[in-house]
Amino acid sequence: MNIVNTTDDLAVDWISNKLYRVDAVWARIEVLDLETYYRAEVLRTGPKTLPRAIAVDPESRYVSYSM
Repeated sequence: MNIVNTTDDLAVDWISNKLYRVDAVWARIEVLDLETYYRAEVLRTGPKTLPRAIAVDPESRYVSYSM
């Protein structure tokens, strides 16, 4: 079972109906499909590079994050 502990930032791709979340405790970025509720890990960083914020440009299909 995958437990969500904290959410540091959220971003919504309203074109493809996806929600991106940043979890700095587990050093990962996840995506949730808002139609099927399928959740997947997009990126896992190391302990020295914790992600903090995320932005999505749905038209160009670009996701960026900062540490």
